[in-house]
Amino acid sequence: RSINLTVIWQEQGKEKSISVATLVSDRQLPQQSQEGSSGTG
Repeated sequence: RSINLTVIWQEQGKEKSISVATLVSDRQLPQQSQEGSSGTG
């Protein structure tokens, strides 16, 4: 799975944009730690 993030900010009155992909690949959210088996017992 891939994550696409777009950041836009104004610098010196100019509009800049940055595209970041697979940024949180290293760190995974604890919420989606256990996918599939949830609530056992």
